[in-house]
Amino acid sequence: VINHLIWMIQEFDIDGLRLDAIRLMKIDFTSSLKAAIQRKVTTTGILFYMIGETFTGDMGWEEIGDYLGESKLDGQFDFPLYHHIVRTFLLQSEDFETFTEFLKTNDYRYQNDFYKGSIMGNFIGNHDVARALSLANKDFDGVSSQGGAEADQKVWENSPKLPEEELPFKKMRNALTFMSTHPGIPIIYQGDEFGMPGANDPDNRRMALFGDDLSENQKENLSHTQILGNFRKKHQALTHGTRKNLAVSENIYAFAMIQGDDTVIALFNNGEDEEKIKLDLSELKLSGKLETLFSGEEIDAKNKIEITLEPFGAEIIYN
Repeated sequence: VINHLIWMIQEFDIDGLRLDAIRLMKIDFTSSLKAAIQRKVTTTGILFYMIGETFTGDMGWEEIGDYLGESKLDGQFDFPLYHHIVRTFLLQSEDFETFTEFLKTNDYRYQNDFYKGSIMGNFIGNHDVARALSLANKDFDGVSSQGGAEADQKVWENSPKLPEEELPFKKMRNALTFMSTHPGIPIIYQGDEFGMPGANDPDNRRMALFGDDLSENQKENLSHTQILGNFRKKHQALTHGTRKNLAVSENIYAFAMIQGDDTVIALFNNGEDEEKIKLDLSELKLSGKLETLFSGEEIDAKNKIEITLEPFGAEIIYN
């Protein structure tokens, strides 16, 4: 199996591997595969990423961290983060003050307790959980980050339909924006780039859709995801930067990602009302004009700025 994987990596220029259900394998396989990749692939200067999947709850750091390391995995699917993203951005059962307290612990655990070089995978859905769009639409119990028993029941009968309202799509756009600006690598499960409905497995594995088969709301979400992906390519702060919180309240969160001269500021409104967010940027030492990614406006890089966000809206500001 290892020889075949090495051949595929070299033959097809593969950038990384996803190892499913990693705790069900002997760790010898993971470490042997990593050694083979280090010997036959990365010695040529190629950067290669090995990410594993260890399904846990919202405090599963020990189970996840056991498989991180120089001789093991580079990263794992961040399930604790997944559960909190869903509760905060999709279900609104958790506010930003609680969410940011969790982030402090989550960031610390992987880097300090397990593997300093770990690069975790940020996600809002996979093949084992109910679809993010249907969670945002409250098609299930409206509380559980996995949909609860209803997500199992609706696999076979009364399966979630595509929402006609924009609101669940806006919530998904906020979640996609956060996971694209948070430290780590955004991992997008097919269908979440535009918003596919679905209950638990196998209803979360519906056939892919393209072009005019997408609704207008789905097209908007797809465009949003594409904008985020292209933006990440241009800003090292989003892949190598450090986060600095700028504003935190029940429904408002703003933070900066900083890497050298590159600064990216992400702002979120997780409430039903329009919000004016005042930020003090004096510590960031920015100058000249700042640009906004989604509205396309320019802002003078003053020490204090004010940004208006619509209900369940987000914005990215960059220099």
